[in-house]
Amino acid sequence: MNNRLNNDNINELLFRLLENDISEEGIQHLGNWFGSDPQAIKYYCEYVNDYAALKNCVSVGFDGDKLQVTGSDEFDMAAWSALAEVERTAMTVDVEKPVAEPVEVARGITKIEKQMPSKLLIYTAILSTAAMLFLMLLLWIVPAEPPIIASLGYTVDAVWGQSTEEKVMGEELRKGGYYLEKGLVQIVFYNGAKAILEGPADFELSSTSSLELFNGKVVANVNREAAGFTVKTPSGKVLDLGTEFGVDVDLAGNSDIHVFDGEVVLYPQNNIKKVPLLKGKAKRITTSGQQKDIELNKYAFVRQDEFNSNVKALQGSQYHRWLAYSYQLRRDPSLVAYYTFEKDGEAPDILRNKASLTEYMLDGDLYSAIDGKLPSLTAGRWPQKTALNFDRSQRQVVVVPSDSALHINGPITIAAWVRCGSPDDGGHIVSCRLPEGKANYQFAYKVPYANPTEMGKKGQIHFARMDGLISISRRVKIVYSNRTFNPSAQWKFIAASHDNKEVRFYVDGRLIETHELELFQESVIADMVIGADNVADDRSRFIGDMGELAVFKRILAAEEVGEMYKAGKP
Repeated sequence: MNNRLNNDNINELLFRLLENDISEEGIQHLGNWFGSDPQAIKYYCEYVNDYAALKNCVSVGFDGDKLQVTGSDEFDMAAWSALAEVERTAMTVDVEKPVAEPVEVARGITKIEKQMPSKLLIYTAILSTAAMLFLMLLLWIVPAEPPIIASLGYTVDAVWGQSTEEKVMGEELRKGGYYLEKGLVQIVFYNGAKAILEGPADFELSSTSSLELFNGKVVANVNREAAGFTVKTPSGKVLDLGTEFGVDVDLAGNSDIHVFDGEVVLYPQNNIKKVPLLKGKAKRITTSGQQKDIELNKYAFVRQDEFNSNVKALQGSQYHRWLAYSYQLRRDPSLVAYYTFEKDGEAPDILRNKASLTEYMLDGDLYSAIDGKLPSLTAGRWPQKTALNFDRSQRQVVVVPSDSALHINGPITIAAWVRCGSPDDGGHIVSCRLPEGKANYQFAYKVPYANPTEMGKKGQIHFARMDGLISISRRVKIVYSNRTFNPSAQWKFIAASHDNKEVRFYVDGRLIETHELELFQESVIADMVIGADNVADDRSRFIGDMGELAVFKRILAAEEVGEMYKAGKP
């Protein structure tokens, strides 16, 4: 016997394996040996060869990658191979049991000789048993791979957890568990459904038409052909009827289900009664099966449009770089009002507010004192984007009706993209104040006039807050930038913040000046006007283009202002 591996324990286990007398613990031990020692299989074949030789049987070995079996002089290998092939391919035939003919038995004592079984049968049984046990052991060591049920689509900054191998676009995905540490991935199921997962997400691909989400967020887009797609969670399951829906599972296993289009059916845990959920509705289900209606939040998930923007941004599109950032910005809970000045074919006379918490509440009405002369759409920072052009001579503004969300008298940041191409361009970007003087805030770029009372100069940036009537107390608090700006016909990113103690001015993402302004006043109930100090004041009306306007009820850090500029830079 080969003595290169002097391991009595291994030899004993192999012997018991061939004698069909091995325990489960022994199988486990051999499995570990086969998995850790590259010489194990070769040693096994040599051992079988030695084992068979002791029984005057056959020799087993490898010729390259092929298993070779050779016999002794007393063993007909051709016959054995033929028998094995016949046994493998032959059809099962029912054979009638023969009836023995009556035999006359001689009287007296008859010597009965023991008939020995054929060596061929013995050796065949030995080798077949060894081969069968070997194959069973290999199957135990290397189990069959799970079926392929989906493929990986586009990814955005995806980082997989340690338990999941790195994936590439187009890679086939097998049934089983996965962990996405961060980023976004799109999974295309073979039934036609598509799912966008947002890390961190712990999930399992269950079949060609289902996944199980243990923690994280998923948005499923299911066409009619793929209807029946199912998302299972610790609190129940969601059965799709051809729709778009999102599922958010927290660490405790509770699930929020939001239906963006179509209809789904919910099957809460421990509750056999199904619950239909229609478009525009949302519901929370706990692990105990309790249900609660919640507000639909389309910005709680990365949906297909946002995902596509992120993919195109990675491919180099500057417009989609801004758009992907814009989707993220809308989720900021401190963002009170956000206007992108993009065309809305369904409501051309309305300026839509895109902030998630106040969407549909703070839309603006395009206004002009001259009939039919509303602010008009013009080219934006990229061919895919529009902006709004204001003509001072036409007395054009956008009026956002008074709302408590707009009446900010605490920390505030205002940021805007504007384009002013002549010495007469510029003016008030946004204002929330009463005509007689009290103001929550007002913000202007390239002031079109000099204010000798406040030492203002034409072409400055200004930020103002007022806590009294101009005609009585003159408690007008206005800060002007030291720097003035000449026309450039280029887009400029202008921002100002006030924490009730000092004002910071930013231009193109850089902090340029800081000024003291200590003031905290009662808030004023007033409309917010975009493009003028107030509707009646013609002197301060804005002339030029606006491409974006955001109002936050907090102080943005300098890094955040810089990030906003970089994302929107043409």
